[in-house]
Amino acid sequence: MHRVETFGGAIMVLGDAAPLMRKYISPDSVDLIFCDPPYGTSNLDGDFLARINDEHRANEAANIEIEGDSMAGALDLVEQLLGVAGHGNVLKTTSALCIMAGGGGSGILWATLADLMNAPAYNLAFDHAVIWDKRNPGMGRRYRRGYEFVMVGHRADGQMSWYRGKYVARPNIVSMAAPRKREHPNEKPVGLALEFILNHSPVGGLVVDPFAGSGSTGVAALRAGRRFIGIESEERWFDLACRRLEEEARAPRLDNGVPTQMAIEEAVTS
Repeated sequence: MHRVETFGGAIMVLGDAAPLMRKYISPDSVDLIFCDPPYGTSNLDGDFLARINDEHRANEAANIEIEGDSMAGALDLVEQLLGVAGHGNVLKTTSALCIMAGGGGSGILWATLADLMNAPAYNLAFDHAVIWDKRNPGMGRRYRRGYEFVMVGHRADGQMSWYRGKYVARPNIVSMAAPRKREHPNEKPVGLALEFILNHSPVGGLVVDPFAGSGSTGVAALRAGRRFIGIESEERWFDLACRRLEEEARAPRLDNGVPTQMAIEEAVTS
């Protein structure tokens, strides 16, 4: 049985992404989906990353396996998401779909994801690949993992809107460090999600993360004055996300519900 928790304008749901999106999200209602699904790399299965983590123990969270991180499991999750987002039309015709992907090695890579997002069966269209520069050489041998992708698309029968201002352009490389102390093995900086939330959703709009993990997307959404629905299948991460959203919901805000400028600036750099 799934759980539902609410925190101001945010809702967290415990369970599997695709069926719960169909249950809780109406067609043509979502302004932005921003998510970080499993990459299908089977990290910690005796690979190089696992050996480094075991040796140094620099970050205990990095030594926890992610559910669905096999190639077959990750592909199934992503394809279910694409089906609900596009063919299921939970996205508005003016909305964006932003999915994170790895840049090299094994797993679901950016090129594979671009092809999937263009598949006619999903009623989606790939638009742009944005690079997240993690400001460090990353883990790995030979070419080390210093960046990841955010693959941006929209409904094939629509065109995504831009909310930064008609003539305000943003770089397609977003440079910021990952959190130094993580509570989730793949925790992303709040500022990364915030970049796309500010670009592709209006104040008061609905942001959805079907693989909510530690809740970084939800924190960014609340901090930017957006509504949020997060779905997470693992209870330990669901509880972590709920704690972070509860803390964020208590943060000071202006009368219109939008956070103070200081809070937004802190989100960009956190």
